Amino acid sequence: MALALVGEALISASVEILLDRITSKEFRDFFVKRKLNVSLLDELKIKLIALDVVLNDAEEKQITNSQVKAWLDELKDAVYDAEDLLDEINTESLRCKVEGESQTVTTQKDILRLTSVSRKVTPRTVPDSLVEPDDVVAREDDKEKLVSMLLSDEDENNNIQVLTIRGMGARFVSGKSSAYFESGEIQGTLRHVAFLPKMFDISKRFKSLYELNCLRTFLPLNFFSTNYLSKRVSHDWLPKLRHLRTLSLFAYENITKLPESICNLVLLRYLDLSRTSIERLSNETFKLYNLQTLKLSRCRYLTELPESICSLMLLRYVDLSNTSIERLPKETFRLYNLETLKLSNCKSLVELPEQMGNMVEISKCNQLQAKSSDLHWNTSIESVFIDKGGEGSLSFLDSFSCTNLVIANYDNLSSLPRTILGLNCLQELNLHSMPTLISFPADGLPVSLKSLRITDCEELEFLSPESCRKYTSLARLSISRSCHSLSSFPLDCFPSLEWLYINDCDNIEAITTQGGTTSLKLVSLHVYDCEKLESFPEYVDLPALQCLYLLGLPKLASLSPRYLPSSLESLDLNVGMLSCMPKHELRFLFQRLTSLSRLTINGFGNGDVFNTLLKESLLPTSLLSLEISMCDGLTCLCLEGKWLQHLSSLTQLRIKNCERLESLPEDQLPSSLEVLKIYKCPLLEARYEDQKGRHWSKIAHISTVAEGVGTFADCDGSGFFICDISCIHFNHVVAFIFPLLEGFY
Repeated sequence: MALALVGEALISASVEILLDRITSKEFRDFFVKRKLNVSLLDELKIKLIALDVVLNDAEEKQITNSQVKAWLDELKDAVYDAEDLLDEINTESLRCKVEGESQTVTTQKDILRLTSVSRKVTPRTVPDSLVEPDDVVAREDDKEKLVSMLLSDEDENNNIQVLTIRGMGARFVSGKSSAYFESGEIQGTLRHVAFLPKMFDISKRFKSLYELNCLRTFLPLNFFSTNYLSKRVSHDWLPKLRHLRTLSLFAYENITKLPESICNLVLLRYLDLSRTSIERLSNETFKLYNLQTLKLSRCRYLTELPESICSLMLLRYVDLSNTSIERLPKETFRLYNLETLKLSNCKSLVELPEQMGNMVEISKCNQLQAKSSDLHWNTSIESVFIDKGGEGSLSFLDSFSCTNLVIANYDNLSSLPRTILGLNCLQELNLHSMPTLISFPADGLPVSLKSLRITDCEELEFLSPESCRKYTSLARLSISRSCHSLSSFPLDCFPSLEWLYINDCDNIEAITTQGGTTSLKLVSLHVYDCEKLESFPEYVDLPALQCLYLLGLPKLASLSPRYLPSSLESLDLNVGMLSCMPKHELRFLFQRLTSLSRLTINGFGNGDVFNTLLKESLLPTSLLSLEISMCDGLTCLCLEGKWLQHLSSLTQLRIKNCERLESLPEDQLPSSLEVLKIYKCPLLEARYEDQKGRHWSKIAHISTVAEGVGTFADCDGSGFFICDISCIHFNHVVAFIFPLLEGFY
């Protein structure tokens, strides 16, 4: 029911789009120029406003009132038809603007198609089935022959024994207008179709869709495989679907060109030809005047685009990454609605036209970079990636006005060129994998910098503390496996620093300040795997600190309570750093952490502080996630039985590398707990083995229990965990896709 509500709620959005369309100046001017009755638009506006008023109420009542539900179904079809009609008028206006042709005036009735339409709601019974994978057996040297046979539609009775097709039927996921399709019989008004492509998508598979001329979405849900599509589908059927807004032929390797009839799809907004064998786009493609997204990534045979691309005035997004494109048309800059042009790993690209806007994203286009000094578009590029070049390829830097610069994989560069100082708009600088880099320019870096990341530059001498103070805008600094001559780092050297990441710096011994109690703006402080680091400054104030991560610091014996302010939200540290604190101070320290939602406690053999935290129930009630790691001394978490019960908000508990831990406080786990993860705790895993361990039933009520999980932490910090792709239920995926696609219309 929730999915149906999502689908029906799109009616409101469609009505708003219609209102915007008919009240726009361009649309009304189109009527005036053709001497059409503008008052019809005013009447339609009044009716749409009245309709919008009752929609919310109707969408709620449809749950219990079948008549209201039937009315909404009828209304959805009518709104779709109205959208199609207005889109066609708008397209004609665009065509006239692009082609400059005069349009023969037709009658109002012909243009508006004002005829009385009566519809009957026809219930549909759709068979459901389990979808099983295809079995395709053939020798490698028979591949081309097999492909030809499978995709041939000349013999309708073609019977190929090596191909087994199972899983007939279709499944509806979002009301009557959207379906996840696995061939079979489909009746009625279907607007959106998504499906898992087969290796060989023959025309018979889509037979039940051929009469659905109102289709708006054709979307293969292909993530990894390469597939082949019948020419009867790509060249004969699809170009007849004049109402299509979204067309994807992603990863259909046998697609080498589009049919001339592609120009019939005048309402198309989204065209994805990525990973096809397209060699060139015909001029007919550029009569798709409503096109907003054109994706051509990994079309390795594509070498050029025609000048007629400038006809696509509404284009907003173009992806040409990993193509063999050599140059762009000179008229590309006339695409004034273009927001993003992706050019990544285009190794044949040698030039761009002049006057390109700031929408270009360029990376790993080495031929282009080598000739950049001859180009006039440099001043409009915002992001530049220079990879595997010589010192000469950096000489043109001062001709850019980029805000983001990446320099990577130089094996013989000893110093950054002084020309980098000419980038007075530079905000982000990434230096990566330059083992011979020794120094920055003598005059330093552009003072406009907001972010500096240094990775795998072992010999680089870091900026002196005196020079650091002039970088008043620098907010983010990352030093990873670099600057091995750095023995100390002053926290207060950059006045505006908010985010600091120091990782695997072999010789750093101390984090310092320049004297006195210092109030810092740090929001996030990460220091990892610095084996010689012994001390942090005691007298600092960190009123804004939200994230503190201190791990792999074996010589850091203590930490001032000042590093645990009440603003802290996420904490990851070795409890040994707190071992010098008396119990009463430890109690006060943790009880004031009222904002702490994520805590990782690493024992590394030290169980005393950890036991105190548990036994005294010192952990703050605000915790949502708790991880216990490397506590070899722990044998039981029960202690006095209620160490976790007061954590009424806790949803995730993770226990890692506690080899002697035997049991959990099974009767005292908080009722809020949803996820329990156990990793490298052999005694625990044996006790709670899924449906086998004697005590499994005591934790079976927890929504998610994972044992021996290889990837213990969140894969990206967003709450999503790495999982086998086979466990994804595609019905849910499709339900999310369709509302998103509707937003483009």
